[in-house]
Amino acid sequence: MFMPKHRVISGIILLTLSTCVNPDKQASKEGQASPDQDAAGSQATDAKSFLDSIQAKKSFTFREINEHADIDSIYYKNHVRFFGDTVWYRKGQHPLAVIRCGNGTINKKLLLVFNRRGDCTASLVVGMNGNVDAYDSVILNYKILGANSFSTTEIWTYRGGSKEDKITVTKQFYSINKKGRIMAQDNIIRSFTKPKAIAVMHRQ
Repeated sequence: MFMPKHRVISGIILLTLSTCVNPDKQASKEGQASPDQDAAGSQATDAKSFLDSIQAKKSFTFREINEHADIDSIYYKNHVRFFGDTVWYRKGQHPLAVIRCGNGTINKKLLLVFNRRGDCTASLVVGMNGNVDAYDSVILNYKILGANSFSTTEIWTYRGGSKEDKITVTKQFYSINKKGRIMAQDNIIRSFTKPKAIAVMHRQ
């Protein structure tokens, strides 16, 4: 059970940033590629194919996703399936991609940031819909504002009160720096209560 004072902390935990796999490439000597470079070139091709697969809305296993994006296995077990959703700025400096996943209780969307080689440089949970426990539910949506910026809006509802639901709405803005990292910017937080909906039964 999440108490009201823990809602913001819980939201931050659910939106924890994670760094993705970003292999370095070695410089060539005398214009010829070394074996390490050949392997790196193959990885880059695979990474770009991964973006194409997301754009084609294909499905992925946890292992396939984790080869490109270092996501936390605590929240994403091996049986969870992932599905490609949308790709933005495919030809830009930092292509953005969203993948979907769900475990039957909470459905999520992950935003992945890539560089021009196709390597993932950062990821963030930007979509969520479901019940956290018997008292709390969360709705999280995102909006792409530009090639290097986006925002999320989280609606966290606590239904533990007897007469009112306590709701916290958090709008968070993010930017993407030159290294492809996600940087949290300003946020707007608004809290209020709403009377519980009471169903009125009429006898026939």
